[in-house]
Amino acid sequence: MMFRGTYELSLDAKGRLAVPSRFRDDLRKLSGGSMVLTTSVGRDRFLLLYTLDEWEKLEARLSGLSDFNPAERAVKNVLLRNAEDLTLDGNGRFVIPQRHRGFAALEKEVSLVGSGSHFEIWSSAVLASKEEEERKLLDGYDWSADESLRSFSF
Repeated sequence: MMFRGTYELSLDAKGRLAVPSRFRDDLRKLSGGSMVLTTSVGRDRFLLLYTLDEWEKLEARLSGLSDFNPAERAVKNVLLRNAEDLTLDGNGRFVIPQRHRGFAALEKEVSLVGSGSHFEIWSSAVLASKEEEERKLLDGYDWSADESLRSFSF
């Protein structure tokens, strides 16, 4: 299953987020509604939400990182230390723990962003700012100088 698109959602007073109905059945089929939430790695502060199956693939990749390389160890530690098991309730919702909400500056308005094999959860205000930053970067970008992007036609 590939997740794509951006969905503007609201957290309720208890920190619950309702998954858009178009994904609920798939999430239940893929791993019985079991998911793993963790924090992002890097300067951007958002949350990562994986189905249990996808998380286990990521964990296998993380186990291959070196404990002797400080950057690799830091990536592994941040992702695993902040991992939280979640389950969809009967209404297709899950609770985002307070510490995760604080990390990502989540308030009422959040954006659920499909990122292929997983979702990102952003503060809607922070994501809007990030989108503007990315648009500015791409305005006037020299596509021909970037070999990895040259083959894309937009």
